[in-house]
Amino acid sequence: MSYFALGNGKTIMLNVTLVNAGDDAFLPVILLRFPSNLYFIKVLDTERHVTCKPAEEENVPVGMDCSVGSLSLSSLEKLKISFLLDVNHSSNAGDLNITVRAHCDNYEMKDFLHDNFAQLTLPLRHGIGLNVHGFVSPTAFVFGELDNTDTQRCYTERFNYTFKVLNAGPSRALDAKVEIDIPKALVPHPYRLLNIVDIQSSLGWCHVPDSSRETSEDCRVPKPRFIEDLVFFFSKTLTRRMYCMKKDPECQNVVCKLGDLDIGKEATIQMEVELNPAVLQISPGRQGIMVIESSAIATPREDPYNLFIQENPFTQVDLEAHFNQKPTKGVEVFVTAVSLAIGVLILALVIYCLWMVGFFKRGYKRNEEEVQRDSWDYVPKNESIS
Repeated sequence: MSYFALGNGKTIMLNVTLVNAGDDAFLPVILLRFPSNLYFIKVLDTERHVTCKPAEEENVPVGMDCSVGSLSLSSLEKLKISFLLDVNHSSNAGDLNITVRAHCDNYEMKDFLHDNFAQLTLPLRHGIGLNVHGFVSPTAFVFGELDNTDTQRCYTERFNYTFKVLNAGPSRALDAKVEIDIPKALVPHPYRLLNIVDIQSSLGWCHVPDSSRETSEDCRVPKPRFIEDLVFFFSKTLTRRMYCMKKDPECQNVVCKLGDLDIGKEATIQMEVELNPAVLQISPGRQGIMVIESSAIATPREDPYNLFIQENPFTQVDLEAHFNQKPTKGVEVFVTAVSLAIGVLILALVIYCLWMVGFFKRGYKRNEEEVQRDSWDYVPKNESIS
């Protein structure tokens, strides 16, 4: 990891390699200098015993002075030392400078002092790993022709939205917030589709900002014309998605301030919504399947030292509305009348065709001789029988 995540509970191991490229060095010492929000823990096992003591300047701790446990460091000898450090949990994000200097009691020319010093930068960052998930119950409903005589109660459908935010990152998410967007109208019509009845959060608080576009609260939504109902009934079933863009005036925005979200902490947001299904039947705009797409995004406080494990944690919740495929009364009467008319027309056409081929003109003429026969006997009466 190229940075140290604040609050992850881990320690820092500083590896130092001391090399004597000249003659034997007498009483070698390593000087560590680091800010006050770094704590020295211990020296890990090394080839030689290393003793460290706190270093102060004007009674202010500035680091550690560590001496190697032998009187001298032989020529061309290499010594590896590991220091274990810890970061104060209340530290602010930023860059910490750690300096390492080596010297000994031997005289050393100035030209050779440049490699006795090393400076390291420890980047302290907020490792942000927010996750957000959501669902709605129920997930779908059916809409169709409604009785609009009740102008006081038109929001007949109710739904419960639930959003969960989890801090799965290595650092605390400072001033975390969730922004929820849900379509509130069927564009381009001004009638309100839904209202937020109640919203609660397990952490922090939520509010609904004023919308930049006003919508009508009137329950008397205009009904489609007969020809529009007729075309819609015989049209192919299509799907329309109602979605929100950033700062969309056609959507209802909800902002929940969760405060500082600790590592592994979860917040739950519950929102109750009522919906007017009559708005989904306004034409033009309606389709056989209407998908109301809600979105939620979780973000921490803006900080240049934030590093995101997952960019723009986002979730999408779909609520489906299905047309019941039942014709309106006007369409039903029209279809019945047209069906009867077509049936009568077909019957008349069949009768006419039969008449044209002479089906109704055929006569059944009896043989006059058979009609005038005196009897059914095959022997004539005027002949004598001898």
